[in-house]
Amino acid sequence: MYTLGIITKSDYQNADFQSLGWCSHCIKISGEEVEPDGRDWLCHECGNYTLFGIEEALIQGLIELEN
Repeated sequence: MYTLGIITKSDYQNADFQSLGWCSHCIKISGEEVEPDGRDWLCHECGNYTLFGIEEALIQGLIELEN
């Protein structure tokens, strides 16, 4: 089970531009490069395989964009 994260559109666009990922365990944008459609990659911050590409995280409903 994953916890929903809410981020700004600006943060999403920045993460997308830099190919950053979303860690569903840390509940934050990771500083690591991840392919946009990446799933269950290793997060070096928490050590779990819970890192998603930022686009994949949005598609999977792991994040929502603030209005």
